[in-house]
This record gives sequence, C-alpha cells and structure tokens, in this order.
Amino acid sequence: MTKTSLPPEQIEALQAQFELIDQDGNGRISSDELEAILKREAYAYLDEAQRQRVLDSFASVDADGDDMITFDEFVSLFEREARDDPHAGLRESFDAYDVDGDGFLTADDFRRVAEREGSELSAEQAQEMIDMADANADGKVSFDEYIKIMTAD
Repeated sequence: MTKTSLPPEQIEALQAQFELIDQDGNGRISSDELEAILKREAYAYLDEAQRQRVLDSFASVDADGDDMITFDEFVSLFEREARDDPHAGLRESFDAYDVDGDGFLTADDFRRVAEREGSELSAEQAQEMIDMADANADGKVSFDEYIKIMTAD
C-alpha cells in the first residue's frame, strides 16, 4: 500500500468496498465487475451520465491500462476526489436521498429511500431526521444544511 492522506478508518471502509466489488477475489477490479455492481438496485438512483462518470474515473486511475485497478489505484481515485471536491461523496449521498430531485431532502424522501431499500421508517422518525438538520426550520434540508450536519464533530 502506498502512502495515503486518507484516515485509517476510510482506508478500512475502502478495503471492504473494494473486496465487495472484486467479485472473483483476485485483488483487482475489472471494468466488468464495476459495471455489474453499478447495475444493482442499490445504485438505481444513478442516471446514465453518472454511471459513465464512474466508469471514466475508473479508466483514469487504471495506470497500466489493463482494464483493471488495484487497491492502490482504487484508493488514489478517492484521494483525488477528496482533493478536487471535498464534498463529492456528500453530494452523491444527498442526491440518492433527494428522490424527487428538487434539491432538498424531506421526510417523504427519507421514507421512500427506506422503502426502496426494504426498511421501515415511520413518519415521525423521518421528520426527526429532517428536524435535526433543518437549520432554518423551513421543513426541508438543503445541501448546505446537509453538509453541516454530516461534517459536524
């Protein structure tokens, strides 16, 4: 493993994610393995342009051009994203919850995502989640409010 600026907890999470995508367990992720993961229901929120960006990012870190990436190359992708846009991951998760695409999170958005993932979330629980992050009390969470609650210590 090459030197990285990412915290150890994030490296551990990336290792688990890498192993999940590396379906044949050979220590490398092929573009076919990545495409198979992107077709799963958990990634249904990605539109075609977003899927293509993921595939393009994959190609950009494939240093030797063999259509496979090692764990070090995988980590470098996340390091670059963190450098280029420190909130890129938050934007992805925000967009995943913004079911209607209006740029705000509502209790209804949280309930629909929970339902889509096979979980139950009561109206009260969903509203509590909104209330925790809704700094201006307008009944919805903007991306800025989301960043503040997700990055609070």
